[in-house]
Amino acid sequence: MWMQGRSSIWISFVAVIGVIGFLFAMTAPASGWRAGGCAITVGPIWPTCSAAPPMQSSPFGPRQKASEGYRYDWHRGVDIPMPFGSPVYATEDGVVRIAGEHPAYSDTVIQVRHGTQAPYRYSTYLHLSAVAVAADDAVKTGDVLGYSGRSASGFEHLHFEIRDGCLYQECNRNPWGYLPYADTRPAAPTFLAANRDEHGALLYLRGQTPANELDIDGIQVNWGTTGSGFSFNQINASLLHTDPAYPTGLDTPLVDGTGNVQACFFPDRFNAQTASARYGFAIFNLDPWNAAGSAALRDVKGVGSARAISMPAFPLTFTPVVQSQSASPGTTVTFIHTLRNTGSQSLRLTLEALSAQNNATTLAPTVLTLTPGESAAITLAVTHSAALPPDTGDCILIRADYGGGATLAALDIIGAHRSVTWPTATPTATPTQPPTHTPTSTPTRTPTPSPTATPTPTRTSTPSPTATSTPTRTPAPSPTATPTASSIPAPSPTPTRTPTPTRTSTPTPTATLSPTPTPTRTPTPHRVYMPLVYIIGSPEKANSPPSARRTLRKLYSFAEENASKPP
Repeated sequence: MWMQGRSSIWISFVAVIGVIGFLFAMTAPASGWRAGGCAITVGPIWPTCSAAPPMQSSPFGPRQKASEGYRYDWHRGVDIPMPFGSPVYATEDGVVRIAGEHPAYSDTVIQVRHGTQAPYRYSTYLHLSAVAVAADDAVKTGDVLGYSGRSASGFEHLHFEIRDGCLYQECNRNPWGYLPYADTRPAAPTFLAANRDEHGALLYLRGQTPANELDIDGIQVNWGTTGSGFSFNQINASLLHTDPAYPTGLDTPLVDGTGNVQACFFPDRFNAQTASARYGFAIFNLDPWNAAGSAALRDVKGVGSARAISMPAFPLTFTPVVQSQSASPGTTVTFIHTLRNTGSQSLRLTLEALSAQNNATTLAPTVLTLTPGESAAITLAVTHSAALPPDTGDCILIRADYGGGATLAALDIIGAHRSVTWPTATPTATPTQPPTHTPTSTPTRTPTPSPTATPTPTRTSTPSPTATSTPTRTPAPSPTATPTASSIPAPSPTPTRTPTPTRTSTPTPTATLSPTPTPTRTPTPHRVYMPLVYIIGSPEKANSPPSARRTLRKLYSFAEENASKPP
């Protein structure tokens, strides 16, 4: 009996201990608590507990936003489809900065700070249905942070971001550059269309990346004496940091490299079931006298295979090559182009228009036949959707296909222009090499400049009107090709400037190429508070007193929260 009673007491004691352990498991803080965590404990990992990329429905950078009528949008992270309530894991060791609701985010969010000292890196997990951690908790790689939910559109997924160096949107970077995957360099882009006049050359290229490797990060183009290199990471940092006057930041598909708009992006529709993500790149303002160059796609780890490009000898002209107008959302603007058959045979043309914002376009005519020497007016009407965010613009590419391979293209731009400067690619061609369009009667092209000439930086390659003969490769617009809607002026018969013999105009000291807008606010989140923290010690340092770590974490969070602008 005594033994039976002792056994009963022992069993009761074990049962009580079990209940206490269960309650502790339900209420224990996330710090160091790994129940139900990921089996991978060494980071970085993807937030789905994987060393390989999960299925994604939207990559970083330009995209068409399905939930808003497929308008153009700049995506500052990646979208990972996940069933509602799926666990979300910490990608690396860190300290939780935000857990739950936050005024800077529309849905439940968790943000983790990584690193032991500023500048930090931050991982952000958005559209959560529940959180499993609290602010100031220390988490390890693979710890459960919370559970996935759905966005306002009803799409069940996790929006995941990396911000490197600061808390704000200009520090958003492509997560593929921070997480593990087996990299293959992108294939060379496809050359689809081109055009040029005395203002510059236009190239339309398309690149793509397979759905299991969405790491495309821009394009590199070399063209004669000019070149353009566009990195999505670099564009994100430059536009958002230096152009605070545009609250929508990157929702306009215009990219400005040196004070003049140089590119438009045309992303195709993409979702988790699409075989690949495709991007259209309309690069313009390139050297108009050059006839050959190269282009290569970039990913987050480097530049891929290059493709050689030669300007085709088109049997027709399409003028103007580029024109622009201002337009407010909800209004309709009209552009007029002229097509002229410069060949010796009749041409049957098919025309189409592509809007980056998926705006409504009316192109007339869309099919026509031109006999040798015949011209026709092409009219494009664009209704700038009232549903677009304020201060956004649009790029509309028109392609005229005559069945001769690469097609002739023209570009129309509506909306806001911006002046932002960042480094561009170093051209492969030497600026002093002989131009291919030098007149045979004046091989050195040394016209006498006018004493009052003032070079204009944006048109360095306009041929001199005082040359004794016409350059053999100068586009010759039709006398009837006078588009009424063009905002780019036609060449004046008596220009007030003349290029130098090397076709490189040197601006006067008073000329300003591309003034960089002065930011109205500079993110310096730790300028007041962080010196004190550095003196006392970092909460992540092993030699910090345990009793002071939580206080220091709160001091870090206070410094971040009281930065010079909201996240």
